[in-house]
Amino acid sequence: MVLWDISFYNNIQNTLDIGNRVGLTDYIDFLKDNEITHNLMKGVDIYKRKFIVMKVGIMNPETGELYRLKQVFFQRYINELHDWMTATIIGNVEFMYSYGGMKPIQYKMINDLVNGKTVMVEDCHRLSSPDFTGYVIATMDTWEKKYAKVIQRAFLVCRYDPNYTICKNILKRQYDEYIEGIQT
Repeated sequence: MVLWDISFYNNIQNTLDIGNRVGLTDYIDFLKDNEITHNLMKGVDIYKRKFIVMKVGIMNPETGELYRLKQVFFQRYINELHDWMTATIIGNVEFMYSYGGMKPIQYKMINDLVNGKTVMVEDCHRLSSPDFTGYVIATMDTWEKKYAKVIQRAFLVCRYDPNYTICKNILKRQYDEYIEGIQT
């Protein structure tokens, strides 16, 4: 395993053009919610440093409550490929700390998230709240796909089980069309 695996950058398809904007401390901490049009985005700033933006959901496995958070990760110095930091998006709370630089386990977690995996949060991930330890984190793309499948399965049950109103209505309409076809 490479300690600082930043392959996540190349695995993100959507780009975010931030133009010539730069934060007061050269961090990419000036992005607004409405600029983040996809759950995973990447870009390059005026200094040619790479950055990514992630929308994640952190789920409490006991209650099912989902906390939706967004964050920027960026290459701190152009000549340091493996020194990435975090920044907030205006009006949001960061979900991961990077004080002193990101740790190898954090790079692994970002790679796993970008690759569609869910991760059980541990203290070593340095999330913004110790309460998140034991919770499950995934990108919003991953959560949306998971719950779309749940909805699709539920729809199929409702569509074909005559105990549900939707199925009853479809059967009644088909019966009425059949009777009308016989009578004409």
